[in-house]
Amino acid sequence: MKKKFVQLGIDHPHYRAVINAVKKRSDIDFGAVAQETPPLADNVAAEHGVRVYNDYLECIENEKPEIAGIAMYNGERGKWIAELLSRGIAVIADKPLCLTLEELENIRAALKKTGAPLCMMLTCRSNPVYMAVKNAVRDNLIGDILGVDACRYYALNRPSRPDWMFDEKKYGGPGIDILCHDYDLAEWITGIAWDDIKLREFRTGRYSDEDFKDAAYLISEDRKRLLDIKVYWHSPKGHWDRFSIYGTMGMIDVPFVSKKPLLINNAGEVKELELPVAVPLAEQFFSAVIDGSAALPVSAEDSISITEKFIKAKRQS
Repeated sequence: MKKKFVQLGIDHPHYRAVINAVKKRSDIDFGAVAQETPPLADNVAAEHGVRVYNDYLECIENEKPEIAGIAMYNGERGKWIAELLSRGIAVIADKPLCLTLEELENIRAALKKTGAPLCMMLTCRSNPVYMAVKNAVRDNLIGDILGVDACRYYALNRPSRPDWMFDEKKYGGPGIDILCHDYDLAEWITGIAWDDIKLREFRTGRYSDEDFKDAAYLISEDRKRLLDIKVYWHSPKGHWDRFSIYGTMGMIDVPFVSKKPLLINNAGEVKELELPVAVPLAEQFFSAVIDGSAALPVSAEDSISITEKFIKAKRQS
């Protein structure tokens, strides 16, 4: 029997990856799209030939899904994740799960009640570039880890961005929305838990939106191993990611313009790391939930832990 799926919220473009994964499977019944903004919902529903709702609760109660995607704006997401989990519905949610500790506790309580699967879309874990970096660290190609630094340099292109992104209560800031990717990568690749993080978000004065922080950085230290990550919404065009890991026997660098990570060994030699075959994170989620063939690509524990660390760091900043 097919599993019923609905997509709640399409504010963030990650919803496309989830729907693409759904469309690849013959054992999922894609029932509906729900979104509070009617024109957007109508367009997506028409594209995929599914029903459309402008009320999330109505969609849940009418469609009775077994699996749901969640991608409404950041500040709205938490209560609906908790609602779905409390009904035993499996959830794949955009990041972050929520913006407040109160909402996070509700999510925890719902998980404890039903044990329904929960996966947050930390999509870099299924990027072959970062998978290659993880494999190299696992194989001890750079020795003991000394530290990680990273930077995301993004074009804002203000007219193309949704209004909710410039409302702090709806967006949450570039730390929890953007830096969470590199923070997760650093922990996932190295196995180091940088628990005590210091986060600062600020306005550089280059944009007029007073509620929008256009730059942020995060630092942490674990037994003298340093983590330093940054984001700037100031690229003239396109978005660029850099990620570097330093070890006692060499380093691995993912430059802004490279398609493959570079390994620099202790002899100063540089080589490109080969990229493994990657399966998109959303496809891994459905395989785990429906086939039971593997663990969730991002566990509920990791999803909650990373969200919680950023909420607390922002409160303390």
